Amino acid sequence: MSIKILETPEKGHTLQDDMESLLYVILYCSLRHLPHSMRNPEHLYRFIHKFFDDCSYGVGKLHGGDAKLVNSDDRTWTQRITFNSKNIADWLNTAMNYHHPPRHLRWEWWDRWSNPDYLDTFWGAFLERRDLEKDDAVDNKVQKPIEYVRPIEDSRVPFIPPARSGMYPSSDHHRASQEERATTPPARVFEA
Repeated sequence: MSIKILETPEKGHTLQDDMESLLYVILYCSLRHLPHSMRNPEHLYRFIHKFFDDCSYGVGKLHGGDAKLVNSDDRTWTQRITFNSKNIADWLNTAMNYHHPPRHLRWEWWDRWSNPDYLDTFWGAFLERRDLEKDDAVDNKVQKPIEYVRPIEDSRVPFIPPARSGMYPSSDHHRASQEERATTPPARVFEA
């Protein structure tokens, strides 16, 4: 789903939402079924979970898409993956740049996503000029990590006073004060 639909579904569905969903379908299928640099099944699980499934509940509704939103701005998530296929890497990077241009292209490419002709033209030329890899499908294992849960520690920690230094009375003075209090009768409390 698009970032906008995840965050504000009440605003309605647009063609750009479908284009963004297609981008994420291709990214997901590439993560699951093409060779890439993230070989640890637990790392891949965490990536997929955070990017596609993670959500939170707040202010009376479900919110999602945080990783997608962060990635759209600076590719924080997708820069962690290197695909063996230069073609798929180029397609994903170009589609992500159209969706949310990097800072150095924002003025020049401001309408690349709002006008679907750009993606259509790019995709047509891409398929016409590129020889896509064949027989490169793999089944990348995805494994939910065993979460380590630390036991809750007791919050009642004994107070240990700081070491005394020249700015505090000496321990002899402290001891004398304690002895003095022990020999002085307590103040009387009068009840009305």
